[in-house]
Order: sequence, then C-alpha cells, then structure tokens
Amino acid sequence: MSAKQAPRPMVDIWYKTSTGDIFEVVAFDEQDDAIEIQYLDGSLEALDDDTWVSLNPKVIDPPREALAEAYGDEDDEGGFNDAAELDGNEGDWPGAVDEYE
Repeated sequence: MSAKQAPRPMVDIWYKTSTGDIFEVVAFDEQDDAIEIQYLDGSLEALDDDTWVSLNPKVIDPPREALAEAYGDEDDEGGFNDAAELDGNEGDWPGAVDEYE
C-alpha cells in the first residue's frame, strides 16, 4: 500500500485499523514525520509515516466512550441532563415580567 492510499493523519480525528484498534490522532508533525495517537484506554503511541500506512487506518466517528469522556456525565456535576429540565423554568418568566409592568 502506498502512502497515497492511506488517509492523511488529522488531529482530533478518530481512526480504526484493520485489526480493530481504535485511536485518535492527538498530534501530527509533517516535517518530523511524527504522528502521536491516543487509544481509548488513554495510552499514547508515536508513529512514523511508514507505520501509519501499515496500520491501514480508516476514519470513523468518535466512539461513545470518547464522547462520554469528553463531555462527562453532567448529572454528576449538577448540570442539566436534557432540555426537558430547562423547560420547567420558562413558566416563571411571564409572571416575573407581569409584576413589573
């Protein structure tokens, strides 16, 4: 496989290898031929261009595990879980405005 057939590594993009490994590119330095990737378990690995091509990576959507890690569980932080919780406060506005008119 030539380098032209492998997707160019892009930071913040998730990939899956032909062996099923899933990772995100966290750094890419084209001049130094250095690609740093991070697996779902948090481990880091530095790759060169030849190794990148040998992985035969395919672009994928971010895995749910990564999204959960990035955004966290907002209920644990006292935040709103969904828009339905916000809707309960809308009824207070008209009354509050009417008081001042």
